[in-house]
Amino acid sequence: MPGTFFGIESGMRALRTAQAAMDTVSHNIANVNTPGYSRQRVEFQVTDPYTTPSQWYQIGAMQMGTGVEARTVTQARDSALDLQVRRGYGDREALVAQRDALAQVEQAVGEPGPNGINAALTGLFNAFQDLAAGADSTPLRSAVVAGAGTLTSAFHNIDTRLENVERDLAARVGMGIAEINGIARQVATLNREIRNVVAQGDTPNDLRDQRNNLLDTLSKKANTTVIAAADGTVTVQIGGAAIVRGTLDYPLSGIDALTAKNDVQGGEMKGLLDAQARLVDYRGKLDGLAAAFRDRVNTLHRGGLDKDGQAGADLFVGTGAGDLAVNPLVAADPDLVAAAAGPVPPATFAVGNGDNALAIADLAKEAITAGPIDNKTLRDWWGGVAASLGVEVKTLDGGVASHDPFVRQLESRRDAISGVSLDDEMADLVKFQRTYQAAAKLISISDDMMGTLLSAFGAR
Repeated sequence: MPGTFFGIESGMRALRTAQAAMDTVSHNIANVNTPGYSRQRVEFQVTDPYTTPSQWYQIGAMQMGTGVEARTVTQARDSALDLQVRRGYGDREALVAQRDALAQVEQAVGEPGPNGINAALTGLFNAFQDLAAGADSTPLRSAVVAGAGTLTSAFHNIDTRLENVERDLAARVGMGIAEINGIARQVATLNREIRNVVAQGDTPNDLRDQRNNLLDTLSKKANTTVIAAADGTVTVQIGGAAIVRGTLDYPLSGIDALTAKNDVQGGEMKGLLDAQARLVDYRGKLDGLAAAFRDRVNTLHRGGLDKDGQAGADLFVGTGAGDLAVNPLVAADPDLVAAAAGPVPPATFAVGNGDNALAIADLAKEAITAGPIDNKTLRDWWGGVAASLGVEVKTLDGGVASHDPFVRQLESRRDAISGVSLDDEMADLVKFQRTYQAAAKLISISDDMMGTLLSAFGAR
């Protein structure tokens, strides 16, 4: 038969496991508001039975249970759901980053608006229209020069604002790379700590939560692939390149490393890189508009005559939106505006001839094909560019709006699995408290039995 202390030993085991369970419940309750904390549970396991032959009945050997032990502490975590949540983060943050950046571009373009390019084009064409009716008027010539200056300022201002957006995007990409490298270092450090704990046969649940929080944050920066190893470490890849492998991290060195070495398909970095590409396209269109306008006006202006009947010079100089300017000679002397039309040198020259000014004013209605412009008027084409930009921003905004509830739903599903419910924890606390009390009662009864036995032997 088992020894007299058998009941005490079983009770002690039950007492210890109940205490471990209550300690774990206490840990859960303490972290109910901790972001990323995963609910923990003690896994119980029956201890090896006690085998003894029967000495009272000829029925062979028999086994008696010896109690329970706490095998391990697990955490409620669904790795497949983690993957879905992180993909959701990556898709959403890519849309958010691109939307916000292109919204800045839209604001910089400023169309339609009183300070936009189309408003300045309208003002200049109207000034030429007025000059056509009074080409001998110096104030009207000055108005043309002023209108031309207003237009070049509009180009400059938009180009400067777009350049500022470009610099801001480059800075954000640089900061994003630095954040990715920082997270990679932390994950590698946690990998080392987790590996050491696993090697000792323990379960580093809290360390895993810290690492999972970092992986969640990383997935918002760029698309990641996480590969778990048997020693508890993980390999983290962006695209096909590892930024963490075991206890080592491999920092990105710059934008080229992010775009060429890694296939960025999600996260804030994808949104920023896509926005950079779109910004380059829009700046190219702005430069194309400036060049097409400059060339068409200059061609007409050179074919006209100024107030003294001399051949007109270029009205505009510069290569693009950033340096487009009124010819300094014309800016200094409005009489050099070539408002008149006629042969060079003119056979006859009529003072007040404004036919060339009218031809330039008619550019407002002329469909041209030059550079990026394909058979459209200057204002219609630029208005279409601004409209397409607005549609692009609105489409991205709609994408964000549709992704937000999807991501929240995934987070809710994960919280239902991993989150702490105070109601559940209180119920478990009562259950384990009663288990503890019952185990203590068992030990007390076994102690009384031992006392009775010792008293009986002592009476002899």
